[in-house]
Amino acid sequence: MPHGGIVILLCEKMHRISFIDCESGTDLIVAFAVADQDSPSQVQSLIAMRTPKFERFLDEWERGATVSFDLDPVDDGRSLLRKVSFDEAAETIELQCDKQTYELSIRQIDKAEIKNMRKIFRKMNFDSSIEMIGI
Repeated sequence: MPHGGIVILLCEKMHRISFIDCESGTDLIVAFAVADQDSPSQVQSLIAMRTPKFERFLDEWERGATVSFDLDPVDDGRSLLRKVSFDEAAETIELQCDKQTYELSIRQIDKAEIKNMRKIFRKMNFDSSIEMIGI
């Protein structure tokens, strides 16, 4: 259902995260390795990325952190990250995007990885374009 020009689809399940990889260079990246429930040694990537250096070349409505997930159907449109909610007690994080909401269990993740993830999300939000809860 449209909400301010944004289509929000509810997530179907909680994804278990095996590890998180973060980068803070030209690109700001938080990459979640989503464990395959049937084959734990297999992972899919859920990636939040922002490249502030090149955003000046984009139209205002195109600027922000984008999210892609290997398991999502191929889509030509950009899916911007709108909200990040971190629940430290429940060890979960929720990413709300234009087209999808992802619920992630980070119970297996090291505290240092979580600290770094939070740091990169704060850097991604330099312009306050993403609603941050618990980050």
